Amino acid sequence: MAANLRRMVVLGPSGTITPGSSHDYRVAGNRAFFAQTGTRWVRMWADWPTLMPDASGFDAATIGSLDAQIALARRDGLRIVLTLYRFATWANGTDAMTPTQLDDTMPDRKASATSSPTSAKALNMRYPDDVSPASAWGDFVDRIASRYSRGNAARPALDATIDVLEIGNEPNLQWWPQQGPSTDPANAYGAGPVVIHDVLARMFATAKTIVARYGGEPLLGGPALADSTAATNSRLRTGYDTTSDLLLPRVAGAGPGFVWTHHNYTDVTFDQGAGTTAPAVTNPAGHARNFAADMRERLVRGGWAGWPAGDPADPWLMLTEGGVTMQSIRSTARWAIPDTDPAAQRAKQAELVQRSWNRMASATEGAGIAVTSNYLWYTDPNFDSGLCDTFAGGGATRPAYAAWGSLPSFA
Repeated sequence: MAANLRRMVVLGPSGTITPGSSHDYRVAGNRAFFAQTGTRWVRMWADWPTLMPDASGFDAATIGSLDAQIALARRDGLRIVLTLYRFATWANGTDAMTPTQLDDTMPDRKASATSSPTSAKALNMRYPDDVSPASAWGDFVDRIASRYSRGNAARPALDATIDVLEIGNEPNLQWWPQQGPSTDPANAYGAGPVVIHDVLARMFATAKTIVARYGGEPLLGGPALADSTAATNSRLRTGYDTTSDLLLPRVAGAGPGFVWTHHNYTDVTFDQGAGTTAPAVTNPAGHARNFAADMRERLVRGGWAGWPAGDPADPWLMLTEGGVTMQSIRSTARWAIPDTDPAAQRAKQAELVQRSWNRMASATEGAGIAVTSNYLWYTDPNFDSGLCDTFAGGGATRPAYAAWGSLPSFA
């Protein structure tokens, strides 16, 4: 599979949340970047709170913008992953909570009783208790799936179709609660049993039921796990290893209509894998271990009978987000390239992007990897992983852009 590794660039959620922003597919530069670099896949976002401010249905302006972006990307010949993002507060119950009730949620939302309330996870990252087909979440999935399914001849915009509907984004990091109530009566912030896999299993089942209404279109994807490990487990995050090991027994028979998705920032950032060039710094798994390859091995051990052929001996997966930030490159504990040498920082970004590609395109560490991604063309100053400078700063291409564009292109 690695011999035909596909490349994808992820546009930021603001492309949907704020139409016309730098991550809107229609904005000057974005279309050209895909064409110039031979990038054949794009990932966009279906932000529930933005698209459905209330239960009555879609906001005409924002859904129209998403329709237009998807249709244009389709006309440009791109494959499209659309990721469901965040939760409407009118649906997850948080908008009806009293201040006292919201205070009671803090052990699920911040690190400790003394942590600032401003550090707490957002209310729109609280998943609903009910994610059945009859729930508000199920209704949202159905509205999106039917709108962009090739299997629905009655879809509103006939040229707006997607290839993969991804059911969430980094649930093991962003969502809450990750754990049940603390087992320590004296400390509400103490560890409790991991529960995040339970809602994911129910979401997998709901999404399968819904797309079956449209002939199994689009392909489903998930769970898009953030790639931290069990070494960092807490009330606020759960390692991909812990999450997947708990989830797989519940969803292993997903079938060829469901692709496992995963994120690999740590792999790219630390140059993880055989022959790593990373400095000897503290890292839970050691740089010689590639987390994407480990995730694929876990799928085999867990009997994941998913996309493309339902064969548990040969599961494929998509890396739907990844890259390396400039903040990580200049970190003393990682690459130790100071701000006084921005050219070296950018050269290192290009090197790491290239080395990650080499691993994922190999027959060993890249076995079963179908798609690899970079998060952003126009970079975000707060998460500086883009292949180009900020849109506001002129959007000049970086050495990593040239490195990305030099890679093979497969549809």
